[in-house]
Amino acid sequence: MGEGILKMKLRCAVDLDAKGKLYCPQPRDRRASGNLDMRLTKYGGDLFLVAENGAAMSIPNSAHGDCRDAKYREASVRVNGLGPRVDFCVRTKLGGIAHVFFVEDVERESPEISLWHVTRKP
Repeated sequence: MGEGILKMKLRCAVDLDAKGKLYCPQPRDRRASGNLDMRLTKYGGDLFLVAENGAAMSIPNSAHGDCRDAKYREASVRVNGLGPRVDFCVRTKLGGIAHVFFVEDVERESPEISLWHVTRKP
């Protein structure tokens, strides 16, 4: 189990199963990036968290606190406009379940986002 603050900048990625280890920027080597679960990117001026390597993400503020609605698929969530009291879930490729909470408001111009994660092993 791991928990803690994630300070994600653009093009950073996180391995939630490795206690939230951040890679900034995301490694280009496919072998090194094979266990990453999500990354922060920008499309058309909006910030997105993107699931990677078969990880799954739920929609923000899902009605399911047990994370059962995070399905294995490539997914992305637009995060600008979200803030404290907003949460979502991530199921990692290795079967970990992370409950992720926004710590502060996210604006389109935010240079980084702050998240609190609690990751449980299956």
